[in-house]
Amino acid sequence: MENKNNSLLTHPVLKLAALCFLLATFFVPEFHARDINLKEYVLVANDVIEISGASIISGCVHSNNAVKVLDNPEINERVSAVGNIDIIDPSKITVSPEHTSHLNVIPKVNISKYKQINKSLILEYTKLNGCFFVNGDVIIKGKFSGKVSIVATGNIEINGDMDIETISNNPVLYTAKGEISISGSGEITGLIYANKISVSGTVKLIPVKAPRNIKREMKVLLQYMGIGVADETQAGSESYDAEQFSRPIMARGTSKNTHKRPTIGTNVKYRRNKSDTKTKVTILTQEHVTIRHYMIPPSKERFKKFNEVELWDGKDSSGREVPDGTYYILLDIQHPKGRKETKTFLIEKGK
Repeated sequence: MENKNNSLLTHPVLKLAALCFLLATFFVPEFHARDINLKEYVLVANDVIEISGASIISGCVHSNNAVKVLDNPEINERVSAVGNIDIIDPSKITVSPEHTSHLNVIPKVNISKYKQINKSLILEYTKLNGCFFVNGDVIIKGKFSGKVSIVATGNIEINGDMDIETISNNPVLYTAKGEISISGSGEITGLIYANKISVSGTVKLIPVKAPRNIKREMKVLLQYMGIGVADETQAGSESYDAEQFSRPIMARGTSKNTHKRPTIGTNVKYRRNKSDTKTKVTILTQEHVTIRHYMIPPSKERFKKFNEVELWDGKDSSGREVPDGTYYILLDIQHPKGRKETKTFLIEKGK
């Protein structure tokens, strides 16, 4: 009996089966999920991504399956896939393709603040701003522009002259189970995520932030009389009405509300009287949504020369870095005798 067992273990077929079992057990590639950096990617799909025509891709591309590059598109950033990467003309790719075992995923989109549309949506020759959740398909054609984030349960089809930009960190176009087809011309800025994606025509896809830009920390300084640490509070859900921005806002040069245009690394000279008390600082997006606010304490040393205080470090109330772009800084100043004053700054973060 013992000899029979030994002969079974030495049988060539059984030895081969045992070897295959060991290989399958110990050498199966692992697929690690990781978060997408919304600032770097323009195309992410769970299945195949096909890029053709004369399109220009200025952000990273990743597929959990395969990527096919046909015709003469121009791709200026990294292309990665778990499966095959087929490129007809490698000279059009400026960064070497990357085969990876990592499955890039993005967080589920919080649609609680999205406007819900319970039917398929057709947009043609129009301008639209806002966040929309569509229970169905989305078709965009003709000349279309706007700042949007569109989430659909079905397919998204785009064919026309586009000028589309995402809102904040949201994907510009998103469908978890459907397909996204993009053709035509124009520009789309932001992350596009779908099960399958095809891009053709002369459309240009731009990331929220080019990944190779040097990270520059926001240093907008407010000079005021006195010293102290800002009392940080949560931004909450408050937002300012557009009427508050009807006053002249500095676009270039100076305005009656400010001494100079605040930009990266530029001191904002805001002269407070020694009797000023409270100053509330509010940071808002271009859509007038509050992302952070806090209080600057009153001066303790009334006759001391102006001191520099960091007005904003480029982060929201949760401490997360916000994308580069245009933001408003609103200063609500409360004087001791009840007089109130508001000053508005327009800043360009990262530019």
